[in-house]
Amino acid sequence: MKRQLFAHVSDCLDPLDCSRLPSYLPAEEPVPQLYPWEVYAELRKLKSAKSCGPDQVPPKLVKEIAYELSVPLTDILNNSYSEGYVPEQKKKAIVIPIPKQYPPRAERSRNIGTVVLTDFSKAFDLVDHTLLIGKIIDMGVRRSIVPWICDFLRNRQQCVRYNSVLSDYTTLHGGVPQGTKFGPIGFQILINEAAQDAGSRCWKYVDDFFGGCASPLQGDLDQFSEWASDSHLKLNPSKCQAMQIAFSNPLPPHRDLRIGTEPLSYVTEAKGASH
Repeated sequence: MKRQLFAHVSDCLDPLDCSRLPSYLPAEEPVPQLYPWEVYAELRKLKSAKSCGPDQVPPKLVKEIAYELSVPLTDILNNSYSEGYVPEQKKKAIVIPIPKQYPPRAERSRNIGTVVLTDFSKAFDLVDHTLLIGKIIDMGVRRSIVPWICDFLRNRQQCVRYNSVLSDYTTLHGGVPQGTKFGPIGFQILINEAAQDAGSRCWKYVDDFFGGCASPLQGDLDQFSEWASDSHLKLNPSKCQAMQIAFSNPLPPHRDLRIGTEPLSYVTEAKGASH
């Protein structure tokens, strides 16, 4: 079933284990507070054409009664932050399967001799919660909000919508909640230190990673592959590509590159689907 196909991606990860997190002193700073006018402003930004979430409440209706909802919703959110507890109803998500048809894309050549484009398999679904929270703590995120983030990630559930039919909900062991602002932020925190010591010039954009223009490029790829393995992320060698950019005719011989034991194929162009 599609429900099992998507949910079982994270079965290889251990659920969030707070006992493995770095120890830290109780927070001295106050828990962040929201105000009704802030909540009202966010509710008014909702897109009326969006489909309903698991609660089956249309965004158009929420937007129309934003003023009436702003005060009680502010109280609920502030209590949620102060107690470090997220209601189970807010940990459910509906996903719609969309095929990924194209590999990543590099648009500008500049003066790069060789460019490597990497691809992760199910990147957002394979985020280890324990590793992520540990990095959040190390970054110095306000300690008073850490318990709330832990509960936000713990025991999340997901179902699949296909042809207007919803599957049963399945509990996820890892991954970042897609469709939330925390999703891309959390993933960026996880990969922030990737290739920090690389000799090549590198670019990161969400789950796409580009590198090139250095002679020890293979060494950087080996280091990047090792980092991905340690972070429980999986590179997909069949979708990782190399592209040689030169302004001579004929082109000079290209260097052999690999991800693990898999050789990289060279391409003359690369296209990517929009995120």
